[in-house]
Amino acid sequence: MLGLDGEFDDGEGNINYVHMMEYICQYCDYEEGFFLEGDSCYKCAEAMENCVKCKSGDYCTDCGQDQFLAWDGQCQDNCYMYGLEYFLDSEFVCHKCSEEIEGCLKCVNEHECVECDVSRNLYLKDGVCQVCDTDAGFFINNGKCEICDDYVEGCLNCLDDYYCIECDIQHGYTLQDGECVNCDDQYGTIFFNYQCLECGKFEALEGCLDCSDYQTCTQCDLSEGYILKNNGKCEKCPIENGYFIRYNRCLKCDDYMSGCTLCQNSYSCQQCDVENNYYLYYNYFVALLWKIVVTAKMNIIVHNMR
Repeated sequence: MLGLDGEFDDGEGNINYVHMMEYICQYCDYEEGFFLEGDSCYKCAEAMENCVKCKSGDYCTDCGQDQFLAWDGQCQDNCYMYGLEYFLDSEFVCHKCSEEIEGCLKCVNEHECVECDVSRNLYLKDGVCQVCDTDAGFFINNGKCEICDDYVEGCLNCLDDYYCIECDIQHGYTLQDGECVNCDDQYGTIFFNYQCLECGKFEALEGCLDCSDYQTCTQCDLSEGYILKNNGKCEKCPIENGYFIRYNRCLKCDDYMSGCTLCQNSYSCQQCDVENNYYLYYNYFVALLWKIVVTAKMNIIVHNMR
């Protein structure tokens, strides 16, 4: 501002002395290390230590000797004090990897990343972070994009190398506790209507333990009295009515042990026909043929009287 001295008459005969000021424009030189804030010009070095040039009082653009400009506009002694999360460019400016390379957590320079943000499904390939399509059967494993099916057979989508969340139903795989189970590889199940079902669940396969399809049984439940017939069906053998199973055949106890009404096999009876005078003796049947017994006793008496 320039000052101008003068006097003037106020019209009432009074003489007043004044000191008049004029405003002029002065240049706040950025190249000389100054910055403008409001109506005032400040020196960068006074606002920020070691700052040679700046845009504002808290953002430096050029640091002094042996100083590095950080990504946040501050001067630091060493860019690498932050670790590989930052790098120094050719103009000695310290940059944050993630701000220069999309999805990069650690890098060597602005062109080469060494670690990507896996939380964003990114993996490292040729120094660049690429998206691993986790919705298309891939997952990130130790920084690599892997195929789920390479680790869990029949898996279409997975969380990691051992836990699947979606299986290939079209090829007979169903999801069970994070694993893909193929019905064809499991005993007693078949793949039917996009489900893995037990053979015995089908109405046509009652008593079936294993089957080739929903109409043909290959093994019946012998413990429950079922035998396999030539038509691929299981037939109930009426064990409780005096039958037993041998070599997948339903046989009658009485055909092998006269008077036996309940047995486990062809030589061991469990219950005899008491109505026809049979009783059980050490798991064998004995006929109570009273006439023979009486005759035998009489013969003994006659013999003793001689």
